[in-house]
Amino acid sequence: MHHTLLFGTNAKLLQQKIATVAVAPLWHYLISRWEGIAARVAEKGPFSQGSLAYLGITPMVVEAAAIWHLSGHPAARDYAISMINHLLDTYTASLKPDGQPEKLYPHSHGEVALAADLLGSALPTEVETRLLNLIPGIAIAHTNFEHALAGYSAGNNVAVARNVNAAIAALIWGEKTGYHNWQSVVDNTCDNVRQYLRTGCDPLGFSYEGSGYGAQVMEMIFLFCHLLRQARWHDDLLRSEPLLQLQPAAFQHLILPDGSYSATTSDQGTRLPMGLWWLLLAANEWHRPDYRGVWEHFSGPDHPIRPWGDYWPTWGRLTNTETRTLEHLDKTLIMTLIYFDPHAQVQPFQHSPLPTACYAPEFGITTSRTSWRNNAIFTSLLGAGRSTVSHAHAQADCGHFNIAIGGEYLAVDTGRYNNNEDQHSVILIDGVNNQRSTAGKGMGIVQTRGRLYGFQRHRTLDYCIADATEIKGARWALRNFLFIKTGTDSGYVITVDNINPDNGAKPHTYWWQMQCATTARIELTGDHTATVHGTKARIDCAFFQKPEEPTPGHPHSLSLDHDIKEWAWPYGHNQDPAELDLHARSGERISSFRRPRLLAKQTTGSCMLLAFISPHHNGEESRSVRQIPVTNGIGIEVDCGPFTDTILVAPDHKYILTDQLKAFAEFALIRRAPDGSIIDTWTDSHAPLQFFPT
Repeated sequence: MHHTLLFGTNAKLLQQKIATVAVAPLWHYLISRWEGIAARVAEKGPFSQGSLAYLGITPMVVEAAAIWHLSGHPAARDYAISMINHLLDTYTASLKPDGQPEKLYPHSHGEVALAADLLGSALPTEVETRLLNLIPGIAIAHTNFEHALAGYSAGNNVAVARNVNAAIAALIWGEKTGYHNWQSVVDNTCDNVRQYLRTGCDPLGFSYEGSGYGAQVMEMIFLFCHLLRQARWHDDLLRSEPLLQLQPAAFQHLILPDGSYSATTSDQGTRLPMGLWWLLLAANEWHRPDYRGVWEHFSGPDHPIRPWGDYWPTWGRLTNTETRTLEHLDKTLIMTLIYFDPHAQVQPFQHSPLPTACYAPEFGITTSRTSWRNNAIFTSLLGAGRSTVSHAHAQADCGHFNIAIGGEYLAVDTGRYNNNEDQHSVILIDGVNNQRSTAGKGMGIVQTRGRLYGFQRHRTLDYCIADATEIKGARWALRNFLFIKTGTDSGYVITVDNINPDNGAKPHTYWWQMQCATTARIELTGDHTATVHGTKARIDCAFFQKPEEPTPGHPHSLSLDHDIKEWAWPYGHNQDPAELDLHARSGERISSFRRPRLLAKQTTGSCMLLAFISPHHNGEESRSVRQIPVTNGIGIEVDCGPFTDTILVAPDHKYILTDQLKAFAEFALIRRAPDGSIIDTWTDSHAPLQFFPT
């Protein structure tokens, strides 16, 4: 058995591994997935599939070649050869006069390189000759280092995907073909990976292009790292690049409590067919059994949504579609097979050593959860941070918040191509987008940025400020965000919006928005109260403004409304309604379709609005809340059962004054026992609360 780049010297060990009781189910699952795709190809011919940067046209060619390599399955060999020929035929037919094809499929030629290597002597001579004559000059040469190293694509998924595929082709074909600088292609790709980690991700590892794209890029990067090590390359990124070690934790902070999927940031979340096999590599490489626990929580063998990382059986059930007819498919099962060790130490996700809150100001995100348990409350706040060399997927989402109750993601980020302010849970001034992308005209890129600052952790709460002043073109536009914890896995959110467009020169309308899950139902329960109902959970909301008119004679009103927002296909196509309906039935898989939107509409001079947002599992009692007086501010009391919380806000003045106390602060929390005794206090300035004598 010849040594291959993918398996190295481990092929015999893998043959023994797939015969074990623990691993045989994964092996048979991999074979069944390939058989389904092969049946579709035999029936309808080759098809394209979505992937990073470009469409691919050789589905499961690596898996088929690996199945043949490990088991001698002749049909798998024949399928792999047919896919290699399909790529060659496609390239040959599309060559322009300069010898370059009209379209390039970098995932496909990287996959074909690995597949041909796995087939070895089983690859017919005439096919190998075609490969050696045609592909190296295209595949190895298909790079964009001028943009990815010293240009403005260093943090872009297209650049790194293109260059990794070129480097894979170079590692396998470079020496065979005598390609003049194939070693430089590999070395430059190593530098592109470093550039991506520094400019496509923030210092904590969060991808500027979002959780979904970031996870897909890591799939590519860790594959490249694996192949570098197999090739014994002089640059072992797994050891020489410490920023790789940040990626598992960054991804973990975005996983919803029950492991159903990850919260969306900047264009999509992670419900795609990604098995996160690289968490298994990371667990082994850096001796982190908790990373193995994250993998099992998100994609373990018995996962109800994503067994072994394969999401498509669930997708098939949701859409009533045969799995083998799906356009996309999992590309990680073979890597899961390589790195899955049934005897590896596991630290369960529920016992994660990571803190339950994370603050990443450069990308612009805070995440907070009550615990790492499955029924926890999860929240995140976005800040619209920008990278100077990662221009794609930016959105006007500064101040947007996500909320999940266990696995029910009820207050959602709306996903792919939903760029505008009216697509996010932020304030709209006068009901319009200050930053506008035109529906049907492609992926809009919001160049202005926001920021997060002022993050604090306290025994009772996590606090942060989102500053959207630049995005809204205002004098200031701030959202204060408080996640207040009330028990083992319970809590509520307070947002306080403070927006000054023109120093109160004229009245404006301010639309407070909460974008909700496709399955949600909104009920207006009072003049200033509403409930968002999910299938297993709900969110109770109440809204409060200053009782006095900020400017005498100007309007000062508050009302609630709700509507349905639609997702517009971004490229101007006349999208097939049946296909839209099929995607809509999947919920927030990539983008939210026909989502309910809760609106609190305030008409006043400058916006000062407090929203009380109280998530609950169904069956739990609602919290009662009432407004109390604060001089030139807003105060509420929240009945939490065993205690009562008082929240006092006086933005801008940094001086809270009531008939009972004062404090040099803008925000304060007082927690009292039923007898009135004080359990705990907090102020944003850390100034003490001074209580007046009674």
